[in-house]
Formats: sequence, C-alpha cells, structure tokens
Amino acid sequence: MGGCQARGDGPLPTGAAIWHRRRHVKRALLWLAVGLSSCTDATLESHAQLPKLTEALEGYGMAPTVASTEVATLAYEAPTADCAHVLQITVQNEPDLMHEPDSVSYLSLGLDDVPDEPFVQLRTMYRGFRAEKGVQRVGSMSATQAGPASPTAGCLPQTWDPIEDAMTLGWPELTGRLTGIRERWTGHRVAGKCNRAACVDPQTGGGGPENHHRVCVTQDWQNELVGIFEHDGEQLALVRGTWTDGHGPVGPSNTTGIWSERHTLINLEHGRPMWSRLRLHHSFPQPVSDKSWSPVDRTWEMHTADACPGSLAAHGWDRPPEVLDGVDDQLALQADPSLLRQPVRREPAPANEPKPADGGAPYIVPKPDATPPPGAVPPSLGSPQE
Repeated sequence: MGGCQARGDGPLPTGAAIWHRRRHVKRALLWLAVGLSSCTDATLESHAQLPKLTEALEGYGMAPTVASTEVATLAYEAPTADCAHVLQITVQNEPDLMHEPDSVSYLSLGLDDVPDEPFVQLRTMYRGFRAEKGVQRVGSMSATQAGPASPTAGCLPQTWDPIEDAMTLGWPELTGRLTGIRERWTGHRVAGKCNRAACVDPQTGGGGPENHHRVCVTQDWQNELVGIFEHDGEQLALVRGTWTDGHGPVGPSNTTGIWSERHTLINLEHGRPMWSRLRLHHSFPQPVSDKSWSPVDRTWEMHTADACPGSLAAHGWDRPPEVLDGVDDQLALQADPSLLRQPVRREPAPANEPKPADGGAPYIVPKPDATPPPGAVPPSLGSPQE
C-alpha cells in the first residue's frame, strides 16, 4: 500500500466512489449518444431522400451527393439585370380532364426595378396554357417568398391562374435564416375554394345540417427541410411541403379527401429553385375527357430552362431544341414587352371589289307567281351577267 502511495496513486477507491464514477461515466456516455444520434438522424434523413431525388434529376444529368452540413440558410435571390430566369412548367392529370389537357408552358422573371428592401419588383412573362398569346404581370420577391401567390393551388385539380399557381408551388415560403434538417415551419395560406372541402362529408361530398359541426377552415402549407446536398461544388436544399383538407393524412392511403405533397430543390448558392414537383390527389369526382366523373391525380412540375448561374443547364443539362425555343421566346419578351401588345391586323378588302348590293335588289323570297323586279339577281347566280 505504501508503495502505491509513494508513486502518487493515492488510496484505492471505496465502493461508493466507484459507484459515483460509474454514474458520471454513464451520464457522459448518454449525452454523447444523444449528440451522435441527433447528427446521425439528420444525415440519415438526407440519405433517405437521395434515391428519389436522384431519380427525379436523372433526366437532367445530375447526381447530387449528401452534404456534410446539417444546417443551411434558406433564402431567395432575385434574378440579375443581365440574366432573366426562365422556367418550364408541365402539367399532367390522370385521368385526362375534360376542360384541361396536359400542357407545357414557359414563365420568366426579370428584374423590373431597383431593389427596394425587403421586396424586389419583377417583370413576369408567361406564355402557355390559358395564355397562348402571352401575358405580362408585375411580380415581387423577397428573401422568403415570391408573389403574387395563389391560395388555391394546393387543392384545385385544375389550373386557376398559371402565374399565381407557379409562384405558390415553385417558390415555397422559406425561413430566411439558418435552418436545420427536419425543422418545420408554416408556409403560404391555403384558403378560398379549398375551405369548402372541409365543410362536406368526405364520403358523399354533401353538406346539410348534419355537417354543420365541421370547421370550414383548412391548414396552411406545412414546410420542412428534409435534406441538404451538393453538386458541382454548390449546395442544394430539398424542401418538402404538405397540405390536406383535414379528411385524412397526406399520402396514397388517403382516398377520401384532398391532399398535396410538393418537393422543391433550391440552389443555395444562388437562391433560386432548380426543380419543383407537386402531386395532388383530389378524391371528389371531376369531369374527365371520356365524359365521366372520376377522382384526379395531378402532377405539376417546374424546372429551370435558362443557363443562368444556379440553373440545371449550368449544372450540365443539355437542353433539347424545344426548350431552347421556349427560352428564346421568353428572353425576347423580357427584352421587348411590347411584343405582347402588337395587334393582329387583318388585310383590308380591295377597294374595287363590288359589294353584293351593287348588282341590284336581292331576290330573297320569291313567290310562285311573282315576277322578279328589273335588275334582281337570284342568290344562286352571284352577280348579274351581261
């Protein structure tokens, strides 16, 4: 014992001291496990989203990898004065709707004014479904949202306003601050016609006194950061948004109500959405192309079509000719908005062309015993013969 003390080892610990040491070690290991598990869970969330994201981006030649970070600042940046953002929008419905075919449209955002914090005024051009001749709007963008946004894009099985729908579905409301994976926040308001679905019996679609206990108000978009990825040295954030009318959860198991699920991939380096896809299930029967009524599954998708920084083309996508044509058209409209206002002129009739009345009084309703007046021309002859 003395030798042990001479070496500075001290007295051997008693049973109580050993128990206390073990308790402290267990507590330290517990806190370490909690910290490691939280980091692992966040990383696992990104890994869980990677296969579906890779599949969605395969057609654009992108293969992102999971980023090492678990937090990111979620904020939008307006397009620059020398590079307008052009996006392609595709809509598909299953089965085909009676009054809305599948469509491909183009939307562009150009800087319309000097930035005025916290909003930037945008020159918005659109050509496609419901506006084949093209239309111009004044838009706005801040670090957290773009507008004007539609309050019904999350529930309607058809296009209401294509520009407002795009601002809602393509630019989900962000936090504008440092955000962690699995963090959730409230997005755009869902209202208008969407509230009617919460007032009816989901089995019959009817109202009446027996349904007066239902609250005719639906939830807002529920957004969540579900993954952070990397590609070509730039970080990408995947934001998931969900909405339901309250008649069931979000997912294929809900066949009685209306629900929407949206995934948006945002380029964090340049503050712009690269790709966004919405799946909307509408259980209440709608008129479809075969003149019957059926529930509808709607797929709305938007992706960048220009070659500005942060776009799919800047990350290696080889754009097909039809996309290049759509981009050229949008850039021409951005450069000269008056192209949308040019009237379609009809060719005037030749000045020397005789009018029908020049041939005499028309021979319209002859009676069996009537004698045609002098100079009258039967309609079958066209003009008098000399």
